Amino acid sequence: MVVANTLFRKRESHLVTFSSGLHSSQIDFVLSRREDRRACIDCKVIPGESVVPQHKLVVADFRFRIRVQRGKRAKVARTKWWKLKGEASQAFRDRVIKEGPWEEGGDANMMWTSMATCLRKVAVEEFGVTKGSRREAKDTWWWNDEVQKVIREKKDCFRCLYLDRSAANMEKYKVAKKAAKRAVSEARGRAYEDLYQRLNTKEGERDIYKMAKFRERKTRDVNEVKCIKDGDDQLLVKDEAIKRRWREYFDNLYNGEAESSTIELDDSFDDTSMCFVRRIQESEVKEALRRMKGGKAMGPDGIPIEAWRGLGDVAIVKPEVISWKPRIIVFHNFLSSEECDYLREIARPRLEISTVVDVATGKGVKSDVRTSSGMFVNSEERKRPVIQAIEKRISVFSQIPVENGELIQVLRYEPSQYYRPHHDYFSDTFNLKRGGQRVATMLMYLTDGVEGGETHFPQAGDGECSCGGTMLKGLCVKPNKGDAVLFWSMGLDGNTDLSSLHSGCPVLEGEKWSATKWMRQKMTF
Repeated sequence: MVVANTLFRKRESHLVTFSSGLHSSQIDFVLSRREDRRACIDCKVIPGESVVPQHKLVVADFRFRIRVQRGKRAKVARTKWWKLKGEASQAFRDRVIKEGPWEEGGDANMMWTSMATCLRKVAVEEFGVTKGSRREAKDTWWWNDEVQKVIREKKDCFRCLYLDRSAANMEKYKVAKKAAKRAVSEARGRAYEDLYQRLNTKEGERDIYKMAKFRERKTRDVNEVKCIKDGDDQLLVKDEAIKRRWREYFDNLYNGEAESSTIELDDSFDDTSMCFVRRIQESEVKEALRRMKGGKAMGPDGIPIEAWRGLGDVAIVKPEVISWKPRIIVFHNFLSSEECDYLREIARPRLEISTVVDVATGKGVKSDVRTSSGMFVNSEERKRPVIQAIEKRISVFSQIPVENGELIQVLRYEPSQYYRPHHDYFSDTFNLKRGGQRVATMLMYLTDGVEGGETHFPQAGDGECSCGGTMLKGLCVKPNKGDAVLFWSMGLDGNTDLSSLHSGCPVLEGEKWSATKWMRQKMTF
């Protein structure tokens, strides 16, 4: 041990530690380990400062080299959901529609888990993930790929300049820096121009108040420290006590001032539901999505609300069984508006007069039974992502493999055009050689604003319906854009179903566009 007071030459006033009357002495010392002698840089008495009566304050200064041990923070990779916009959003939507588990039935939790897993998987593959080394800064709202590219080039030039400060590297850096400034300025200018145009619209009026509120919040001075206190107004400092207080607060908030927040549930019931629970309506789902605010923290599933909104109405497919004999199901919002328009555009230049199957030869012939015009999607168009997504969806909801389906046929019915009552299954033997008999049909409507043009099933139901302005016995399905009708031409016994007779009612006004997909017993390609 060493006495730190004896290591330095000091004036007497900085050595005396005890004073009493005319007597003064050095009786208070600071001891240190011998190996810390080099670390002691000063030791002195502070005149006039008394720790206790007659004893002055002794201060020793030590300088230690301390190596900071930084704990290793667990790296958490995050999906780059902020890229969910523009072309990336469309690619994400197409892949989810194509690969998503759209099957209905079974346990709700399992259905949700499989769907959420699919969304996360596609998002990781389309958008990528962060390294998790640090928290990502909030994305600049006007940032784009072009700006990111020139900024990356500027950084590369700066690294080269840092390693070699030659004139050539300096010139490259100046050019890259100027290009980056120009790109940033142009991108910001375009973004603000779009913002100002949106603010001039009726929908953008609310954004003005949001911006003002946001700016006021950013400039607000924090003049008080908010603390957590218990019921007795005592400050809480321990984490467990703070968590307990929050738990008590939310228990009272949601459960009221009850003595206990624990509810005993009676699980002594069987698997039979004794009450009727109404199906969740399509409008309820849309309203829930509309009311959810964007840009908020994600829930436990790790999926933002923008991902569900980006899927559009296609993700809200509502099946409606309208008949069991024959089996007919209507799917509302089966196709998106973009998919309907896409099918019409590829079909319009190649429309020809529709034909029907000749029983004697098995070939298509023109007939007064069918007066529409149409075309078939070819094998090359079938490889396009939009067509593949539609066929995948048809396979999911019909439970028939994609390879068992025929090529999609797009049809146009002009005013007064129709399709007389008929069956979709084959009555000849020629068409059965490739793929077997037709099992089911998916009929998809591609336009709105059509008067007439219903699909009529005369042997379904007991009531009457309007078919092209005429009341007929049976069921009629109105041609609403995006809706689809799935009906089976073959019964559960494996025989053709005579009750699947149907017709296309005459169009009274407008153009009726539809797309038909027939499914067979075996592979067709």
